[in-house]
Amino acid sequence: MGFLRSYGPLIVLLSTGTAFSFWWLLHFAMGMHLQKLAIAIISVLHTVIGLFSVLLFGYLETGNPGSMSLYGGVFIMPLYYLLLVKATKNKSAVVFDIMTFCLVGTLFCARINCIISGCCYGISFFGSQTLRWPTREMELLFYFAIAVTVGRKVWKNPGKVHTYPLYMMCYGAFRFITEFLRFSSTHTVFHRGHLWSAIAFCLGASIYFTLRSREAFANKNTHRKREMKNG
Repeated sequence: MGFLRSYGPLIVLLSTGTAFSFWWLLHFAMGMHLQKLAIAIISVLHTVIGLFSVLLFGYLETGNPGSMSLYGGVFIMPLYYLLLVKATKNKSAVVFDIMTFCLVGTLFCARINCIISGCCYGISFFGSQTLRWPTREMELLFYFAIAVTVGRKVWKNPGKVHTYPLYMMCYGAFRFITEFLRFSSTHTVFHRGHLWSAIAFCLGASIYFTLRSREAFANKNTHRKREMKNG
């Protein structure tokens, strides 16, 4: 009973994240040439590796075996996606566009667990004794906004959105701001999260705008070739 009381909500939420990944990937099964069994395996591994990555990153940050950091998912999960590119023989742009929302769905569930377990809460709201900044709820809204604005484009045409670096860039900027509103045991203005946020933003922006520049250059060359051919 004690185990279920402590870990039951997390198990349910991680199972929900796995179910979401399966449903999401099922939509792209034909285009990615995947069977349902393969999708189920990919979904389960995504949750297991995701849990391991946040535990590993949390341990590297604090030295405590039970600590978690959602930035583990942001920085480590791309390694899993690269393996999927090789294993499924799909284009990396397609795999990363699609898998980004498996990560978003899983992190959404993880933040709900933060609310249930009472961790990662905000600092006092302008000196209030009872109210705190809703940093966890703000992050849930961030994930929802990403899903609504970008997810629709990926749903229709994966491989053209550069979703993962865009997500890294936006999440880094978002978390850098909200880190000022999050409670920290160090009682300092700048937290470790500010460093990871800055790295995520810079790395995401660098990759995203590089890909966009290459895409624009390729389109320009294609257009020029067509003009020369028609001329």
